[in-house]
Amino acid sequence: DQHCDGGGGRWSCCTGSAFGLGHRFLDVGVTLRVPQEIASVLSGLLARKVEIWLIGSRANGTAKETSDWDFIVFGGREVLAALQREARVASLDLLVVVDGDRYISPWSRVEDGEPKTGSWKLWKWQRLSEDHATYEATKWAGEDDYPDISTKRAVRVHRCQSTA
Repeated sequence: DQHCDGGGGRWSCCTGSAFGLGHRFLDVGVTLRVPQEIASVLSGLLARKVEIWLIGSRANGTAKETSDWDFIVFGGREVLAALQREARVASLDLLVVVDGDRYISPWSRVEDGEPKTGSWKLWKWQRLSEDHATYEATKWAGEDDYPDISTKRAVRVHRCQSTA
């Protein structure tokens, strides 16, 4: 059985690998089932009392079945170091904001062996509520093309509450 409670704009859904994602601005609750390996990483991060936000195609309604899971973690260098000691999880793309302006992926990219890094300020993150934020995403179609810059949605991840 799965129980979802939408009280107060925060959704809490339980069982297995379900996580509550709050959409307060729409007054709608969404539950996504994530693969168990990803759920384990998210649970460990939530136990550290860090903020986790779903971004990318799964937060913006454009995901395919094969899409990866993109998350921003506001956790600092200790959280980054702990994640770096863990094995990379397939289909999980984490970016850890380590200070006010720098984000780093805990794992190296397959294509070049380097972690994703960059300036957090360039994302133009705007927290609109406890559960909703927007950011500016830049996609490059090709080396000689102009970038596609658009505003995207981010949704905060919450731990499921037991209803037993």
